Amino acid sequence: MAFVQTRLDALGLLYTLHGAQFGSPGIAAHLSKHLPSGPLAYYGLKPNAGLWRVLVAELEASAENTADLERIAKASNAAFSVISDHASQRLN
Repeated sequence: MAFVQTRLDALGLLYTLHGAQFGSPGIAAHLSKHLPSGPLAYYGLKPNAGLWRVLVAELEASAENTADLERIAKASNAAFSVISDHASQRLN
């Protein structure tokens, strides 16, 4: 993924991926109701609470200033956009 150029970018990507897993039961229910032919396999994965705690600790340790937080957030949003674009293409 072209937007992952630094460690902070990678943390933003991981935040999006792991965060989606923790919200997966609600997301899967909503998607299956509104987009029954949509891609749902990812949402069947069980979240790993230990990995989430490690990621949160790493995020807290790595974001030393506002610019770092903005870089992580930008990468997180870019990751979400890639996922959203891919899902939209699959549904069309």
